[in-house]
Amino acid sequence: MNIRQNAGLILMLLFAFAACNRKESCVGSICTADYKMILVAMVDSNGNPFVPEKVETYDASQTLLNVQTDPSISGQNLYTVADDSDLGFFEVDQNEVVTMKIYQSGAVVHQAQFEISRDCCHVQKVSGLDTLVL
Repeated sequence: MNIRQNAGLILMLLFAFAACNRKESCVGSICTADYKMILVAMVDSNGNPFVPEKVETYDASQTLLNVQTDPSISGQNLYTVADDSDLGFFEVDQNEVVTMKIYQSGAVVHQAQFEISRDCCHVQKVSGLDTLVL
């Protein structure tokens, strides 16, 4: 290959790379193998683990995202607000509010809101508590 062909090939690769990184399209994005979860701990007023009967998470349009009756991580009192399996519920690079409802004895005892966003590959927390005191 001569210098012109090399330069042309390099330019084509740069344009292709830039196109893959456009925010409006995730086609061609290369993601890590990481599985991201937004987690929240639950404690009572004495700092002891609070074990809810059930936890539900809803998106802004009140679509149910998650239902949990056990902690997300065995042995830890952490519950999932959203994770990478929920990517299809959110717009790329847009902050959205989700609501977590905590149930005890069949009734909602607490609600918490979290602002989250997603990129082409993962969810991330924008705002919201790390620990809920119930």
